[in-house]
Amino acid sequence: MKKLLIEAPLFNWLQTNNIKGVLFDLDDTIIKTNEIFMAAVQEVVALYVKALPQLSSDEVSTLFDEINISVHGRYSVNPKRWEHVIAEFEAEAGVKRSIARTALHRLAMIYKTHPEYEKDAEKLLQLLKKWRVMVGLVTHANAQWTLFKLESLGLADFFNHVAVVSENKLHKNSDDWLRAAEDIQVRPKNLLGVGDNMQGDVQSAVTAGFGKVAWVDKKNGWDHYRTGERPSGVLVVEAAGDLLELKFKK
Repeated sequence: MKKLLIEAPLFNWLQTNNIKGVLFDLDDTIIKTNEIFMAAVQEVVALYVKALPQLSSDEVSTLFDEINISVHGRYSVNPKRWEHVIAEFEAEAGVKRSIARTALHRLAMIYKTHPEYEKDAEKLLQLLKKWRVMVGLVTHANAQWTLFKLESLGLADFFNHVAVVSENKLHKNSDDWLRAAEDIQVRPKNLLGVGDNMQGDVQSAVTAGFGKVAWVDKKNGWDHYRTGERPSGVLVVEAAGDLLELKFKK
């Protein structure tokens, strides 16, 4: 027991706050996802910059981003949304010779790219498992893609339960977090919720009555995931792995 006590300050913190379980978001909390999307989008934008010599690269990029955000608001994280993004972009930008097939092929590779862990996230999961803390996953994504990500890193071994929230919902809500709490059989007041989406993770977990909630303030993440008022008492970390040393931000 003494060895465990000195492995990370988080161990004592969990006990002091009577936290019996942790529910995590997956993308940009445990694994790097934004980087995969951005690489694909940048390549697609570069293709359209060549196809639209009348527009500057900034104009192409800005228009693509605006349409992407608009479509996300209507189709959420369903991978089929890219068909709408490309169709609307080409119509708005006045593309004379469509390169939609090539663009969509590149965007489809997002869901076949093996992800990497966020900083110290693997170590965090390893220690939580060693400490026999109940751990669950509440991810808002395509079910098939979620399975691919879990298998890529052997993540399923770390979780007592995996909840996949409908890809067609705009955000996770408090009911999604509450159902996951029931599935791992830990009362909300004894749970720590961790995620990067202010609305879908942080506000929802707080509404669900979680004992502690931590927001992963990923500076290079999705801007629209960082918007919204942060509830009082919410902890802030730059990465989920910072929980190990209790590196909270103000």
